[in-house]
Amino acid sequence: MRMKLLISLAGAAVAVGVVACSSAGGDSRFDTTDGTGGASGNVDGGNGLDNPGRGGDADASTVAATPVGAGSVVLVHASRNLPAFRACFAGFTQTLPLPDDKIMPNANVVGVDVGTAVHIGKLDALGSSQADASVAVYDAGEAGASAPLSGDLSIIEEKLARQFFPQGTDPKTWPNCQALTQVLKQNGYEGHGLYTLTDTPLKTPNDMYATFVIVKGCVPDPVLTTKECGAGFTAAKGNLSFDTLEVTAEDGTDFDFKGVTASPAVADGTVLSFYPTNTSTASTTPLPIKASAVSSAVTSTLPTTDTGYTTATFELRDPTNMNALLLQQTLAAIQARSAPRDLPAEFFGLRSTFVLFAIGDPAVVDKTAPTALHLLAIPVQDPGKIDPDSGAL
Repeated sequence: MRMKLLISLAGAAVAVGVVACSSAGGDSRFDTTDGTGGASGNVDGGNGLDNPGRGGDADASTVAATPVGAGSVVLVHASRNLPAFRACFAGFTQTLPLPDDKIMPNANVVGVDVGTAVHIGKLDALGSSQADASVAVYDAGEAGASAPLSGDLSIIEEKLARQFFPQGTDPKTWPNCQALTQVLKQNGYEGHGLYTLTDTPLKTPNDMYATFVIVKGCVPDPVLTTKECGAGFTAAKGNLSFDTLEVTAEDGTDFDFKGVTASPAVADGTVLSFYPTNTSTASTTPLPIKASAVSSAVTSTLPTTDTGYTTATFELRDPTNMNALLLQQTLAAIQARSAPRDLPAEFFGLRSTFVLFAIGDPAVVDKTAPTALHLLAIPVQDPGKIDPDSGAL
């Protein structure tokens, strides 16, 4: 299968003007890393959610200065059994699958790992030369409107994509989304490593907004049920899908946060509370969260010592029984999930409102597993635009 795949990709590459490369990697259709199907590791280093560079995707002579498409985009992995992935957006088929250079620390490969999120920056940073002809080009400025993206999203399992992006080779020789998805479909990977998802058109924000693209549900699985995967799941077809949420990218003042659930096990109305000191002291106003929209913002304060991040705690509770504790997680533990190469004070000290995502399955026994229920903190502002020294945008 792999030989046929590479030969077919070479033909597709000629058709779209790229050259495919072989790889030493195996066929991920038969290769998983653990019982969940996900690779180990979390979000990329630095602050974990910084704005990716574009490496060798295109040189300065081929990228137009006029921006195209969207504002900042964040990919969120909230699926119970989908392995680490990369994504292709309709209208941007000439780009590499995204993220294109975000390394998962413990796996040392590019992608969005299980139970994590990655800021991929602004799609218009790719340059109008990489947008399809059907996508309008805008020079809208900081507050201008931009064209909506198509609702189609191609999800490619990272181990499958990795075969065609060998390390140490020229990125200009790598296949773009059009070539890669074409050959994967021709070789029977649709629904088995390549998943084409359709939703309503994405509202593409200007620099005052960010779009969260939340990949949820499950790929086909004979063991899981609707309890873990959500409504509409079947063992034969799964129910992998995505939602989008547009969130205002306010500058953070103290510690401003909003909440949302991306877990089938965390029902709408679940209460999110924050204890700035410890759970023996007063909490912030309890915040009901739901899946369809982010909550209103709550403003609180951050610890003044490093030790304080190990006692300041978020809790999730069942609204029908406030004595029923679903999750308790300190700021330090949330930072370790969200941006493992940062320190808690520098991560939460970013000048940005944070969105707290409830992700995962509370029935998973190993609470450190990427599929276990946990909170993920994602800054709305693209950290790549925040001055790391002054905290200013």
